[in-house]
Amino acid sequence: MTTAPERALALIRDERERQVQVEGWTPEHDDQHVTGELADAAAAYAHAGDHGPVNPEDGYGTDLGRVLWPWDRASFRPGAHRRNVVRAGALIVAELERLDRLAGSVQYFMRLMPGGSLELYAAASLTALAECLGGASLVQLSSIDRSVPFWVPGREGTVRAEDLFLEYYADTPYAGEAVKLWPPLLS
Repeated sequence: MTTAPERALALIRDERERQVQVEGWTPEHDDQHVTGELADAAAAYAHAGDHGPVNPEDGYGTDLGRVLWPWDRASFRPGAHRRNVVRAGALIVAELERLDRLAGSVQYFMRLMPGGSLELYAAASLTALAECLGGASLVQLSSIDRSVPFWVPGREGTVRAEDLFLEYYADTPYAGEAVKLWPPLLS
């Protein structure tokens, strides 16, 4: 007998596969949505059916799902509540997959500074980072795995380099530049 969590995850997995196979929402397509659209679409389906009065001028109304929908109104096709929640789950999976591909598209580096402090960076390559740092000695830079945990002052527990990267680029286009992840630049 299948448990409720197993059934729920299977429904989401099947919907995600349908989105890719039938709708053509491939990873390459999803990677173009860099400003949070997939998460917004998931929220829209999660809130679909919150039907308020419809404005007769534009047919839009106060349905929160329609307000959150990031694309043209005609492409928002909510259905029964359970189906909407499954779609929302699959869109969250698509966004998580996109974020994981993004975090994996860069390399992560650590630089030991005089006095023993560390700086964390993300860049397309070690050479690109050295150029960005004004020709910094490659000896000062070490490649690190994206999932290595670091203790960061002011945060509870540890944080991974990829999580610091995604704090900046989860909903902002990343153009391939070298970025300093820690300590943050003062604004």
